[in-house]
Amino acid sequence: MRLYHSLLSLLADVDVEIRNLDSDRKSLVYDNYSKLLSATSTIRRMRGNMDPLAPTTHTLGPAIAHIAETATSLSSSMQGAQAKPEEGLGISVRIEQDTTETEAAAQKQNQRETVRWVLDTPRRLRELIDQEQDAEAEQEWEKVSKILDNWKDVAGVKELRDECENIMREEDDSD
Repeated sequence: MRLYHSLLSLLADVDVEIRNLDSDRKSLVYDNYSKLLSATSTIRRMRGNMDPLAPTTHTLGPAIAHIAETATSLSSSMQGAQAKPEEGLGISVRIEQDTTETEAAAQKQNQRETVRWVLDTPRRLRELIDQEQDAEAEQEWEKVSKILDNWKDVAGVKELRDECENIMREEDDSD
């Protein structure tokens, strides 16, 4: 009889241990599921935050390539344009060289501003259309379109043009 009671006591202890382990397993599953949901939500928010940047970052490559090409051509033209100073004219040559460098720097800055302005076109067009300034949006697009025609061989220009044309088409469709 004692053996019987010992076995029953042992079975009761094993049953309690099994219930505790089952409870721990359920708790772990719940914790991991909660972490998975949290990670999924974080990834979704990150993607949502990055999506508006995708068109902008997509067009940066061509603009940077264009800037690099322009800088290379400016650099090579500057090297070819530099005259060697003749005797007695060192000061005047230095002044001409400084003027040329200043003009080149101003031209380079102007080109940078133009590239930034062109890359910002989709945002400006949307803003003008949202403010119901359709005529201004058309004028803006005409200016930018002419510049993009000149840059037709630059990588990314086609994508920028397509994005702007889609914006203008949406505006036409809403009228």
